[in-house]
Amino acid sequence: EDCSSCGLANWGWADNAIMRAVDPVPFMHRNRWYMFVSPIVVDAQVPFTLLFTAPQLLGPWTLHPAGCISSDVRFARGAGAVIHDGERLIRVSQECAGGYGHSICFSAVELGEETYEEKPYGQLLPEALGNLGGVHTYNRVGDWEVIDGRRLMPWRSAP
Repeated sequence: EDCSSCGLANWGWADNAIMRAVDPVPFMHRNRWYMFVSPIVVDAQVPFTLLFTAPQLLGPWTLHPAGCISSDVRFARGAGAVIHDGERLIRVSQECAGGYGHSICFSAVELGEETYEEKPYGQLLPEALGNLGGVHTYNRVGDWEVIDGRRLMPWRSAP
Protein backbone atom coordinates (compact mmCIF):
# COMPACT_ATOMS: atom_id res chain seq x y z
CA GLU A 1 0.00 0.00 0.00
CA ASP A 2 1.23 3.52 -0.76
CA CYS A 3 2.38 5.05 2.50
CA SER A 4 2.42 8.60 1.19
CA SER A 5 -1.22 8.89 2.29
CA CYS A 6 -0.30 8.15 5.91
CA GLY A 7 2.82 10.33 6.00
CA LEU A 8 5.19 7.45 6.78
CA ALA A 9 7.79 8.58 4.28
CA ASN A 10 8.19 11.87 6.17
CA TRP A 11 8.67 10.40 9.63
CA GLY A 12 12.34 9.40 9.36
CA TRP A 13 11.83 5.95 10.86
CA ALA A 14 14.84 4.46 12.61
CA ASP A 15 15.48 0.89 13.72
CA ASN A 16 13.91 0.16 17.11
CA ALA A 17 12.14 3.51 17.23
CA ILE A 18 9.87 4.00 20.21
CA MET A 19 6.42 5.26 19.30
CA ARG A 20 3.01 5.70 20.86
CA ALA A 21 1.01 2.85 19.39
CA VAL A 22 -1.88 0.47 19.99
CA ASP A 23 -2.89 -3.06 19.06
CA PRO A 24 0.57 -4.69 18.75
CA VAL A 25 0.31 -8.20 17.32
CA PRO A 26 3.61 -10.12 17.41
CA PHE A 27 3.70 -13.52 15.69
CA MET A 28 6.17 -16.00 14.27
CA HIS A 29 6.09 -17.10 10.65
CA ARG A 30 8.67 -19.31 8.95
CA ASN A 31 11.21 -18.92 11.80
CA ARG A 32 11.03 -15.12 11.82
CA TRP A 33 9.15 -12.69 14.07
CA TYR A 34 6.72 -10.14 12.68
CA MET A 35 4.57 -7.53 14.38
CA PHE A 36 1.61 -5.46 13.25
CA VAL A 37 1.25 -2.20 15.17
CA SER A 38 -0.79 0.97 14.73
CA PRO A 39 0.92 4.25 15.69
CA ILE A 40 -1.17 6.92 17.36
CA VAL A 41 -0.69 9.94 15.12
CA VAL A 42 -3.36 12.12 16.72
CA ASP A 43 -5.00 11.26 20.06
CA ALA A 44 -7.78 8.69 19.58
CA GLN A 45 -6.93 8.25 15.87
CA VAL A 46 -5.26 5.16 14.43
CA PRO A 47 -5.13 5.79 10.69
CA PHE A 48 -2.72 3.04 9.58
CA THR A 49 -0.95 -0.19 10.49
CA LEU A 50 2.76 -0.91 10.11
CA LEU A 51 4.55 -4.23 9.79
CA PHE A 52 7.87 -4.80 11.58
CA THR A 53 10.16 -7.83 11.52
CA ALA A 54 12.92 -9.25 13.71
CA PRO A 55 15.09 -12.37 13.88
CA GLN A 56 14.00 -12.92 17.51
CA LEU A 57 11.24 -11.62 19.77
CA LEU A 58 13.51 -9.17 21.61
CA GLY A 59 14.73 -7.68 18.32
CA PRO A 60 16.25 -5.83 16.80
CA TRP A 61 12.95 -4.83 15.13
CA THR A 62 13.04 -3.13 11.73
CA LEU A 63 10.32 -1.88 9.46
CA HIS A 64 9.35 -4.60 6.96
CA PRO A 65 9.89 -3.58 3.30
CA ALA A 66 6.08 -3.45 2.90
CA GLY A 67 6.02 -0.83 5.71
CA CYS A 68 2.50 0.54 5.88
CA ILE A 69 0.24 -2.43 5.19
CA SER A 70 -3.08 -0.57 5.54
CA SER A 71 -4.33 2.99 5.76
CA ASP A 72 -7.95 2.05 5.03
CA VAL A 73 -10.32 2.73 7.94
CA ARG A 74 -12.11 -0.52 7.07
CA PHE A 75 -9.03 -2.67 7.77
CA ALA A 76 -6.25 -0.67 9.43
CA ARG A 77 -6.75 -1.20 13.16
CA GLY A 78 -5.83 -4.59 14.62
CA ALA A 79 -8.46 -6.68 16.39
CA GLY A 80 -6.66 -9.76 17.67
CA ALA A 81 -3.89 -12.28 17.19
CA VAL A 82 -2.92 -13.58 13.77
CA ILE A 83 -4.71 -16.86 13.07
CA HIS A 84 -2.51 -19.67 11.79
CA ASP A 85 -4.67 -21.95 9.64
CA GLY A 86 -2.12 -24.46 8.37
CA GLU A 87 0.24 -22.42 6.17
CA ARG A 88 -2.38 -19.68 5.77
CA LEU A 89 -2.12 -16.56 7.92
CA ILE A 90 -5.25 -14.57 8.69
CA ARG A 91 -4.98 -11.00 9.97
CA VAL A 92 -7.85 -9.84 12.17
CA SER A 93 -8.82 -6.16 11.97
CA GLN A 94 -11.56 -3.77 13.04
CA GLU A 95 -13.90 -2.29 10.48
CA CYS A 96 -14.19 1.26 11.78
CA ALA A 97 -15.95 2.95 8.83
CA GLY A 98 -19.21 2.41 10.70
CA GLY A 99 -17.64 3.69 13.94
CA TYR A 100 -14.96 2.41 16.30
CA GLY A 101 -15.07 -1.39 16.49
CA HIS A 102 -18.13 -1.75 14.27
CA SER A 103 -17.25 -5.23 12.96
CA ILE A 104 -14.35 -7.63 12.54
CA CYS A 105 -12.64 -8.29 9.20
CA PHE A 106 -10.50 -11.30 8.37
CA SER A 107 -7.82 -11.00 5.67
CA ALA A 108 -5.78 -13.83 4.15
CA VAL A 109 -2.11 -12.84 4.23
CA GLU A 110 0.77 -13.80 1.94
CA LEU A 111 3.95 -12.85 3.83
CA GLY A 112 7.60 -13.13 2.91
CA GLU A 113 10.74 -11.44 4.20
CA GLU A 114 10.43 -8.85 1.40
CA THR A 115 6.73 -9.09 0.44
CA TYR A 116 3.27 -8.60 1.90
CA GLU A 117 -0.17 -9.00 0.39
CA GLU A 118 -3.58 -9.40 1.95
CA LYS A 119 -7.01 -10.16 0.52
CA PRO A 120 -10.44 -10.02 2.19
CA TYR A 121 -11.35 -13.41 3.64
CA GLY A 122 -14.46 -12.83 5.78
CA GLN A 123 -16.29 -10.53 8.17
CA LEU A 124 -18.02 -10.88 11.53
CA LEU A 125 -20.95 -8.48 11.87
CA PRO A 126 -22.36 -7.61 15.31
CA GLU A 127 -25.86 -8.71 14.21
CA ALA A 128 -24.57 -12.29 13.94
CA LEU A 129 -24.05 -12.34 17.72
CA GLY A 130 -27.40 -10.97 18.84
CA ASN A 131 -28.13 -7.55 20.22
CA LEU A 132 -24.66 -6.03 19.86
CA GLY A 133 -23.69 -2.57 18.67
CA GLY A 134 -20.23 -3.66 17.55
CA VAL A 135 -17.48 -6.24 17.85
CA HIS A 136 -14.01 -5.08 18.78
CA THR A 137 -11.71 -8.09 19.21
CA TYR A 138 -11.54 -11.68 18.02
CA ASN A 139 -9.11 -14.34 19.21
CA ARG A 140 -9.05 -18.08 18.65
CA VAL A 141 -6.99 -20.86 20.20
CA GLY A 142 -7.88 -24.39 19.11
CA ASP A 143 -11.65 -24.79 19.48
CA TRP A 144 -11.96 -21.74 21.76
CA GLU A 145 -13.04 -18.34 20.46
CA VAL A 146 -13.14 -15.09 22.43
CA ILE A 147 -15.07 -12.12 21.04
CA ASP A 148 -15.19 -8.69 22.65
CA GLY A 149 -18.42 -6.91 21.76
CA ARG A 150 -20.33 -3.89 22.95
CA ARG A 151 -23.98 -3.78 23.75
CA LEU A 152 -26.04 -0.67 23.23
CA MET A 153 -27.94 0.18 26.42
CA PRO A 154 -30.75 2.69 26.75
CA TRP A 155 -29.79 5.82 28.65
CA ARG A 156 -31.56 6.30 31.97
CA SER A 157 -31.36 9.51 33.90
CA ALA A 158 -30.74 9.42 37.64
CA PRO A 159 -33.87 9.52 39.85
